Amino acid sequence: MLLLRLFILVFLTVFGVFINVAAAQDSRPSSRTDRISVTIGADGLITSEFHYQGKVLQPGAVQALGAYRDTYNAYYSEYSVLEAATIKADGRKVPVPAEKIITQAGAASPDALYFHVENKSVSVIFPELAVGDSVEARIRMTGKRRPLNGGATWGMTFPRFIRRDFAEVTIRAPKSAGVQLWQRGLKHEQREEGDHIVHVLTYWGQPFEAYSPEMIDLFDFEPAFMITTAKDWNEVAQDYLREADPRSNPTPAIEAKAKEITRFAFTERAKAEAIFNWVSANVRYVFVGLGQGGFVPNPADSILSNLYGDCKDHTTLLIAMLRAVGVKADFVLVNAALRYQPYTIPFGWFDHVITYLPGLDMYVDPTNRIGRFGAIDARLQGKPVLRFNKDYASFSRIQQVTPETNKIVLTADVTIDAEGKVSGANTMTAFGTASVTLEQRGVAMENAGLDAGAVKAMLDQAQPGKGRYTVSGAANKANPAKVAATFTLNSNVLDAAGDGIRLPSGPRIFVRPQVRLQRLLREGRDFPFSCMPVYWEENYRIALPEAGNVRKIPQPVSVKSGEMSYEASYQLDGRILTAKRVFIWAKTDLTCTLKTVAPMRSVIGAMNRDIMQARIGLDIAGRARRESEDTEIAPQRPDLQ
Repeated sequence: MLLLRLFILVFLTVFGVFINVAAAQDSRPSSRTDRISVTIGADGLITSEFHYQGKVLQPGAVQALGAYRDTYNAYYSEYSVLEAATIKADGRKVPVPAEKIITQAGAASPDALYFHVENKSVSVIFPELAVGDSVEARIRMTGKRRPLNGGATWGMTFPRFIRRDFAEVTIRAPKSAGVQLWQRGLKHEQREEGDHIVHVLTYWGQPFEAYSPEMIDLFDFEPAFMITTAKDWNEVAQDYLREADPRSNPTPAIEAKAKEITRFAFTERAKAEAIFNWVSANVRYVFVGLGQGGFVPNPADSILSNLYGDCKDHTTLLIAMLRAVGVKADFVLVNAALRYQPYTIPFGWFDHVITYLPGLDMYVDPTNRIGRFGAIDARLQGKPVLRFNKDYASFSRIQQVTPETNKIVLTADVTIDAEGKVSGANTMTAFGTASVTLEQRGVAMENAGLDAGAVKAMLDQAQPGKGRYTVSGAANKANPAKVAATFTLNSNVLDAAGDGIRLPSGPRIFVRPQVRLQRLLREGRDFPFSCMPVYWEENYRIALPEAGNVRKIPQPVSVKSGEMSYEASYQLDGRILTAKRVFIWAKTDLTCTLKTVAPMRSVIGAMNRDIMQARIGLDIAGRARRESEDTEIAPQRPDLQ
């Protein structure tokens, strides 16, 4: 009897767990499984088959699962929908009619002038879909030609923002192909079938996490895999050079133009800087994805003639011009996306091409129209790169930015008149990496409107009023870069309740660096995000009215934790109040998590408190101070600072 009771108890416990698990699963909006077969042929071409299945568990998922969307490049692959259908809850199968499988050309971008002529978008629209139904699609992509002539590559990530319960990827290749495989977070099995090697990768679902644009590239932290048939990095480099190097040789027209540009330059650095400045300022970005255009640059002389091209074309023309005046330059493959982890196998998936100057040990990106010579763009700083010429290939990394090479200084000169009104002027000066970002934002502000942009910035930064930016212009190429502003606050010192108004900086084209960190800490999202070292400094000179009496000045602040510090000082000298704030984050890596930032919460909090609480409280002879509500935006929103 005791054994029977134990059996019943165990049965009920297990059954209860099963019911609870089933109920928890039913609370999800949908479920999904994927089975993928990848075959590398003897010719190096890849054929992929995808078997996708999804089930609608909640009404909200009907829209999400109502269509299967995919993209492909028609120049390199053939795309076939082998089967697609809705499977009703009663088992009835409703095939997707041919007219509901829609293929369209890839969309163009009016801003950057992308023309993806060969890129296609496919939508499979499932009919009669309701809660309890399932959808199914079988897709085949057959390689027609390789992007270049070297090794084959393929890869995939399994992001947590896709509700996928299970996936299985089977990779089959001849032993002679020499496939190398890297994977993270997957179960991996390998077997031999005659003269073929078979890899089986299995993924089981992970807890759902909504997508955030703050996330670094998925390849850096989510379950993923890569395969390649390239033997080493030199093979990847030579594969690109085979087409690109001959197109980077100077023609008479290129030589003449290069010598004209450098006629007053007598050192290697001066020549390189003059040519970089000319190419980056005069060649517009236009990408035309025809044929091999996504992987092979146009000849340098045609780029010079057209004065437009994509990143490969900018680099090709730059290298041709540098060769014409005797300056050595290497090709560099890099990812402009937020991908920071180095590839552990010779993998050819890069999305950007820049240039390395070995004589100066310097990376330059001629694609950036407002880029600075010797200043690494924020999107490229510290990235892994494949650097090469005809003689060597090196998988390396761009130099890490330091606080001093990513430096921002705000200087504000403010006057408070006898009526309590506040007006002034400021200048934001940016050095190194920050100079490129400042100029980019300055150009965007020019396009949006210098007055409207300043007014919006002041409102967002809790100091509403009127203002106007002054931008030097993208062609300046100055390092440091500067953006100035004039402003008048709506707030009146005499109208401010309590201890007065916060120190008025005027419109800042940069947001203070601690703001993003504070927001991420408050949100508590568990994903890696990009971060970089920074030096931020604010200097204030505030002229007070002759008849004014300062009730108190803010207290100094000094706090440090790990690689982060904040200091603030305030001094009253006659009728002039001066203030200085310095925030330094001397990071040594490129990515962060909440776990790595949390120990420095004390510094972030101290800076926020100081910015919110350091106020000017002023009494003016003959003018009564009105004890009314502060006219500024509510101080509980320091994230707007």
